[in-house]
Amino acid sequence: MTRAGWMIAAVTITAITVIARHISVGDAGVTYMDRNER
Repeated sequence: MTRAGWMIAAVTITAITVIARHISVGDAGVTYMDRNER
């Protein structure tokens, strides 16, 4: 598996975690996403 493959896997896992947190926590998830984009 290449480094790009690991990066894609990491991004996918992070996205799933953020989405799940956004659904369960709500505003805290939005704050986490906004902080992650900067």
